[in-house]
Amino acid sequence: MSDKEFNCKQEDVPAISGIVALNYLRDIAEFNGFSSEFTEQLVAEITAKRTACLEMTKSSEVIEQQKSVTQQIVDKIAELRIKLNKLEGYLDLADKTLDLPIAAFGIATLRENVRDKNIEGIVFQGNTTLTMITRNAPQLAAKGMKADFTPALKALIDELDSLKIAQKGKKSERAHTAESNIVELNELWALVTKILKAAQAIYRGENDLKLKDYTMSHLKKQIRPKTADDKGAEAISAVK
Repeated sequence: MSDKEFNCKQEDVPAISGIVALNYLRDIAEFNGFSSEFTEQLVAEITAKRTACLEMTKSSEVIEQQKSVTQQIVDKIAELRIKLNKLEGYLDLADKTLDLPIAAFGIATLRENVRDKNIEGIVFQGNTTLTMITRNAPQLAAKGMKADFTPALKALIDELDSLKIAQKGKKSERAHTAESNIVELNELWALVTKILKAAQAIYRGENDLKLKDYTMSHLKKQIRPKTADDKGAEAISAVK
């Protein structure tokens, strides 16, 4: 994955670039006097890149989709816990008539996988348990297990399997999208950095006020205004 080349948050890059572009347009004559490379074309390039970065909403959409899938997994696991409680009850009632010991149904292993949220383990052991239930369907039905219990349990296990596959897909998609975003942001930042470095050469020692407009500390403050807590702390400090 590409390394980020900007020393701020990803969402700050378009905001900072916008401020720098405005300052640059104001001072373009001085920049152009320093070097003919600094023209309005640079603003056009920043604007185009900035627009592209602002439109990169796919990453946040993928994150929300991933969260949704994860929550569905959590909900299905909760349902499975309830199903296992009922299954254990039926197995206890039918204990003397089953063709194998209750321990062979693997409920303990299933619960362990449920506790660890190990979906692969749930699916593997769950299908084994379903086979045992089917073998003993008449005995369990005699003790009250409804005909739809086993199909519902199988559907629940299959849903967990599908959700896990979807979760892995969203994780991979998120990684690819993040990589694409970093590349675009790095390209925008390279244009901003060109202006910031030139401003150091133009204004350092000659115009501290304008130089301030091209320093990262000042730019970050402009996009992140002080909170009430910050202002309160400053007021207390001033009283002291």
